[in-house]
Amino acid sequence: MESWKKNKWAILIYLILGLAGFKSITGWGMRPEAPLDPAPLQVAFGQWKSKKIPISYYEKEMYGVGSLSKKMYYHGSDFIWHLNLESIRGHHTQHQPEICYTGAGWSIIKKWPAVYNNRGKKVDARVMIIKKKDEKRLVAYWFANGKLTTGNYYQRVFQHIWDDFMDNPYATWTFQRVSLPIFTDLGSAEKVIESFITEMEFKTGEGLA
Repeated sequence: MESWKKNKWAILIYLILGLAGFKSITGWGMRPEAPLDPAPLQVAFGQWKSKKIPISYYEKEMYGVGSLSKKMYYHGSDFIWHLNLESIRGHHTQHQPEICYTGAGWSIIKKWPAVYNNRGKKVDARVMIIKKKDEKRLVAYWFANGKLTTGNYYQRVFQHIWDDFMDNPYATWTFQRVSLPIFTDLGSAEKVIESFITEMEFKTGEGLA
């Protein structure tokens, strides 16, 4: 009896985590999937204009139901690539971009956390320098669910599992990635990314936390 009293809270915690994990993996008890707006980011905002980038067959198969858009934004001689992936449920279609980059032959030279400001809202992101042969790129990415942003994938997974278990309305997550070549120096590329993130404007106003 004493042993049960000591262990009952641990058993309860394990049951809760097990149920949350089961819901996340199977989708049990969750609302059905449906297509989302394919282009939540504005076509043009501030000084930036955009061109669509074709989505490959592989990307369509990988990400499935949800929203995926790829664009190149530009103004003057500056340009930047933007990818938006919005998933209605599950964290399985969203993952650390390091996996895709290394799988495509890129090397991760350096990465670090960074905080940006998007129209008065804080954006917690991860930034990295990647290299393939003689080309270098600067990449910034984050996950957002309408109330918070994080560049930490594991925080995003834990928060999603918790939201599923609590039937939290913030179950839809968006993955944002911006990148550009490092032509001359890192400082110049960092200024372009910061300027872009600062001005990013979404149609619904909910693309960032």
